[in-house]
Amino acid sequence: MKDPLYIILGTSHEIQWEGGAPDIPLRACIDGLRDAICQTVDAHHVKLIAEEALVSVPTVACQIAKGKNIPYVQFDMRPHEWREAGICDEMDARTGPDPQKYGADECRFPHADDIREKLWLDKIEEEGGKPVLLVCGWAHVRALSKKVAERYGEHAEELFYPDHLRQMSIVDLFVDSAENVRVCGRPE
Repeated sequence: MKDPLYIILGTSHEIQWEGGAPDIPLRACIDGLRDAICQTVDAHHVKLIAEEALVSVPTVACQIAKGKNIPYVQFDMRPHEWREAGICDEMDARTGPDPQKYGADECRFPHADDIREKLWLDKIEEEGGKPVLLVCGWAHVRALSKKVAERYGEHAEELFYPDHLRQMSIVDLFVDSAENVRVCGRPE
């Protein structure tokens, strides 16, 4: 099998940026993410780092890209783009549901996430540069990998840091309004 042009690294948003993490276990996770990104960039000769992150401070991935002189792009949608795409209610509801209530570790909002993930691939395509490392929330990895296969006929390598995220379960939630969230199906 040829080397993948798309490497998707799913992680916890909590460790994507330093934020002065005084918590020693959190600090160790941030350092581990840094190592995972560096190893992936070197092993795959990455030409672009793209990341789901809208923060005003540089993320770990951004710092690595800058240090290695690799182009970097933050590819998530901003709130005005949520409105334009008609996904405000879902994005607003995202912080509300308790995944454990549904017997899962994480919630996905298939309608909103599908729109966002397609836009991410569009933005990455505009930037060019392959192989590309996509750093995103771990719940997007499998859906993005499937989209890469469908859109480009390419196999995407799926990575997780920390590795235990690979075993976590996801439940799909659908939003009728910001106040009405319903579950559909069972966790993966």
